[in-house]
Amino acid sequence: MYTQLIVGNEYLRLPGNVERFFPLMLGPFVLAGAIALRAWTRSPAGQLPAASPRADRVAGVLLLVIAAFVALGLHLPSYLDAMRDQPTAVQYLSSPTPFWLVKLMDLGIVVPAAITVGIGALRHRPWAPKPVYAILGAYTLIGASVAGMAITMVVRDDPDASIGVATGVTVLCMLLAAVTWYVYRPLFRPAGAHAGLSAPHAAPRALPARLLTHGAVRTDDPAPARVVLCGREQRPCSVGSEPEILVGVPLWKALADGDRHLRRE
Repeated sequence: MYTQLIVGNEYLRLPGNVERFFPLMLGPFVLAGAIALRAWTRSPAGQLPAASPRADRVAGVLLLVIAAFVALGLHLPSYLDAMRDQPTAVQYLSSPTPFWLVKLMDLGIVVPAAITVGIGALRHRPWAPKPVYAILGAYTLIGASVAGMAITMVVRDDPDASIGVATGVTVLCMLLAAVTWYVYRPLFRPAGAHAGLSAPHAAPRALPARLLTHGAVRTDDPAPARVVLCGREQRPCSVGSEPEILVGVPLWKALADGDRHLRRE
């Protein structure tokens, strides 16, 4: 948004002193980029709660709907008008620079990102949950901002106002908010309430008591041995130090699914 405000202003063509506010707009732009980079690097994908298949499908479909609405509903009609010998769209004739800047950012960044992450979520790709959280949250806030702007333009009889666009953006914003809340729910559960981690090789949690009463648990993973806890006191031990040994599935799966996949040897 601040990129559009900084680059899109018709500084020489329109009267005003908006140039004096450049530092004010530059500051939030730099700060937002730093916060986004810091948040992205401080949120390892392996520590995010596992998303359910239904949540992946809902998020993936919604992201594809967003991409279609932005490309076909918002930008295609005005683009076709701009291609005419005598364009009539007020937003293009009054401010051509922000007109093309918004199209560049939406069609070059927003739409490709939504399509890529949406397909990744539908295919349950392991890299998809992290950008799904980021994009859905960002699109919900952007949608609320655009919906408020569109409604204000209709109320004030702005020449660029469109009741259809205002209605569509408002409905899309409400849908986005509902889906974002649905997808974000695992993030706000207590740490011990997550059914599992999104990465299969995430750090194991403490073993349930029913898996600890008969000795050690070992894995079929050929990777270097991990520390295994034995007994109700969960003291470190080695495989075979107890009368009975539980073997079968990798430790991360035993922690997530309980002991129904385990067999006794």
